[in-house]
Amino acid sequence: QIGSTYAEALEALGVFGQVKLYDSIADMMRDVVLGRIRAGFGDAPIVAYQLSKNPELGVRLVDGYLPMKKGEVALAVAKENPLLLEKVNASIAKLKESGELSRIFAKYGL
Repeated sequence: QIGSTYAEALEALGVFGQVKLYDSIADMMRDVVLGRIRAGFGDAPIVAYQLSKNPELGVRLVDGYLPMKKGEVALAVAKENPLLLEKVNASIAKLKESGELSRIFAKYGL
């Protein structure tokens, strides 16, 4: 994806003949489906979400993939919406308390 910090690392691996950057993961997945590219590389949680919403695509995540590097995940909430921020923070606290957040992070190498 354009703006990704992974492009240079992927090129250095020498696994792909060419590394093409896309405006969005949806655009990349479209080109995989259409056979324009053989494989795509994107943030696992985003790709997994896209696939869950579009299972008919016939695209799959590679089993056993290990992240090249770990990164931060953030959520943005408009300053004018403190009620939403409260709800988001309460939900995150519940996920932490139950251990679900740790399981999600571990699943995606975060």
